Formats: sequence, structure tokens, C-alpha cells
Amino acid sequence: MALKADQKTLGSAAQVLQALAFPARLHIVVALARTPRGMVASDIGAIVGLAPAALSHQLRLLEQAAIIEGGREGQHIRYKLARTGLARKARRVTQLLCEGSSRARRARR
Repeated sequence: MALKADQKTLGSAAQVLQALAFPARLHIVVALARTPRGMVASDIGAIVGLAPAALSHQLRLLEQAAIIEGGREGQHIRYKLARTGLARKARRVTQLLCEGSSRARRARR
């Protein structure tokens, strides 16, 4: 099954890769992946070592890329991975990156 690499697909893949390319954001995603219930911002900040303003900015970028989601819990916002969206996006990126190499291998046979 061929994956059509249109501008929308490429843009979505680029957004995910860009969001995960920054070490602090990747650290946030890894920390959230290890805590299924999610974490409040102060706990995330303590783990990744970011000041509140910097953490807020990184969380916002991850939310915009639909990698994490936040839900109000009293006075706090609990962040967790957007597992369904993240899994779909990861599959899409993998397809984009691997489709060409699979075709090249078949052509060499």
C-alpha cells in the first residue's frame, strides 16, 4: 500500500519530528510515557529541570503538535501523552521514512 506523501502529510510529520527534536521536549515525553496517569506541570518541571515559564512554553508546543494533552484538575493541569494521536503520528512518520527504503530494496532484488 503506497503512502501518498502530500504536503499535509509531510507537514504533520515535520511537526511531530520538530516537536520531539528538542531535548527538553523529548525528556518531557519520555517522563510522561513512564507515568500513565500523567503529571502536573510542577512535577514535570522538577524532573526535566526547567523554570516554569520555559516549561509552559515547551508544554504548549507539545500540545500544539498533539503529542500531549492537558486536563484541569483543581488548580492544576495534569498532562499526559495523547496516546492515540501519538501512536498514529508515529506510524505515519515511520511509513514516510521507511517506504522509500523498502521500495529501493525491492528494486535491487
